[in-house]
Amino acid sequence: MPTRAMGLRSFQLSLTGAIQQLSSTSIYAHSVEVYNDTAQETQYLGGSDVSSTLGRPIATGASFSLPEVYTRGSNELYDLSSIYVIGTAAQTLRVIYATYIG
Repeated sequence: MPTRAMGLRSFQLSLTGAIQQLSSTSIYAHSVEVYNDTAQETQYLGGSDVSSTLGRPIATGASFSLPEVYTRGSNELYDLSSIYVIGTAAQTLRVIYATYIG
């Protein structure tokens, strides 16, 4: 039996048209998947300098997964506050991530 349970969590992010963090607070995750819920526009995922030329494009209806991290130390996890996205205002991005719970 595992010493700590892992669970899936999710939320929808409404985009503003400017570069924004996936989360304004640190959320540490072992895996992250983002899904473009938007009807017609590509969104871009990346670092704090994300743009249509520097970001990973996520087409309408498509998803992108970051590789799963298998260790438990917070330095080896994804921090959702250090992942950025840009897209047209009023678009939405679904974020699904795995983290330890409890």
